[in-house]
Amino acid sequence: TADDETGLPTRFAGFDAREPTCRRGGKPEVIESLRALHPYENVVMVGDGITDLEAATEGAADCFVGYGGTVLRPEVAQRADWLVYSFDELFSELARHRVAFVGSGAWACAAAKLAGENSRRSDLFEDQVAMWVYEEEVEGRPLAELINERKENVKYLPGVPLEGVRCTSSLAEAVEGATAIVVCAPHEFVHGIMNQLQGRVASDAIAISLTKGMRIRPEGPQLISELVRRKLGVDCSVLMGANIASEIGAGQLSEGTIGYKVLSNALVFKQLFQTDAFNITMVPDVEGAEMCGTLK
Repeated sequence: TADDETGLPTRFAGFDAREPTCRRGGKPEVIESLRALHPYENVVMVGDGITDLEAATEGAADCFVGYGGTVLRPEVAQRADWLVYSFDELFSELARHRVAFVGSGAWACAAAKLAGENSRRSDLFEDQVAMWVYEEEVEGRPLAELINERKENVKYLPGVPLEGVRCTSSLAEAVEGATAIVVCAPHEFVHGIMNQLQGRVASDAIAISLTKGMRIRPEGPQLISELVRRKLGVDCSVLMGANIASEIGAGQLSEGTIGYKVLSNALVFKQLFQTDAFNITMVPDVEGAEMCGTLK
């Protein structure tokens, strides 16, 4: 029901008076409980009321964002760390992963198709995916140029659209500013590529290897994820599966497995690749998943 004069609600259907959020001082309690359950580094409260503001002023939340898109309360506006009038303002300020593919073969392009589509639907990623293409000519023209023009890899995966993917034959250009790196090059070339990338990748970047195979050394074999991790100094998950690139590119039902050491990083890559037709399972076992993919 609503007040006859102000029009503001005075009673709520299904309002549970036992919950801490029904009273003043309750929202800080809820945030403190959440902190006890989850190791959040920072908690931001977004709201338009005095009880929302309390969540930050009493030390539970680290920051308070006032929302004036429905009702603008002067005290909330004055004391907010940041005042917004639409959620678009919030979304525009969120940090987004810049995705870079290292490799452009059939499997890389099938995965890039998934990533390009998902990146445009998610606030977690920038809209455009970068892809490094080994410098070669097709039809008398650089392959990277052809892919950008025709929106498909006419040599390795023809007929599969690559929307939202921008190709370059410069490895340095492809990974510049990247925070999510997808390694999908033939295993025998990965060591040389990683040598070229040393010092060019941000220390807070994350990586995932889609490469099947391993590096053979005199002292023994080395998994590609370990090679990436050692050369770039970043966490590296893996995505493996008994799949055919053309089938994934065509949207046929497929599945893959992400092996990970850091769950939060694996969740980022799951959002990057999973679709209604491509289902992903996650396991906390990089080596096991990668060996299965390698021996397949």
